[in-house]
Amino acid sequence: MSAVGQLVTTTGARRVVFQSMIELHAALRLFSDPSVETLIDQPPAITYTRNGRQHRHTFDFLAVLRSGERVAVACKASMRAELKDLAGFYRSIAHQIPRSFATRIVIFTELSFSKADIYNAGLLHDCRRDPVGEADAAVAACAGGLYGRTTLGAIVEATGLGGDGFRAAIRALGDRTLVPVQAGRWDYETRVAPPANREVAA
Repeated sequence: MSAVGQLVTTTGARRVVFQSMIELHAALRLFSDPSVETLIDQPPAITYTRNGRQHRHTFDFLAVLRSGERVAVACKASMRAELKDLAGFYRSIAHQIPRSFATRIVIFTELSFSKADIYNAGLLHDCRRDPVGEADAAVAACAGGLYGRTTLGAIVEATGLGGDGFRAAIRALGDRTLVPVQAGRWDYETRVAPPANREVAA
């Protein structure tokens, strides 16, 4: 599905342009990944030589990870990616891509995301628009004392902050302060646990 629009980052209020629904979903997924520090849309084109001729290619995004690694991101409909053998094309030119630009290439198609993935990434992006405050501190206190598993609803109830508590709990999931222990959309029934290195009881 074709779409053109902009996402505003929740830190720095920077505008990231997307040109398809796949790009939108990829951007939301990358924003939700705590290992991603910066997402650059339409990065500078790279130059490669094929069959004796020089060409230019522009990736859809460049993700800069907190580790310093730079990942080139391509977004394409699965049928077109398969028809054009996009993975084979990138393998054939990978050695010509400067390591200062990227050390890895990732291809996203519509098959890369479940409906729950898309919903959760969008919900997290929306909740991160709120300023961090009392609700986040309350959720952090609950998470810090959590051993074993509970539901988001139980955590929200413990904070006594209703919708604000729920939105803070979603941010805690995004920050990995809480970890979902089941697949599916995040809601009040979602079962969560502390990070694996803290969980001591089921």
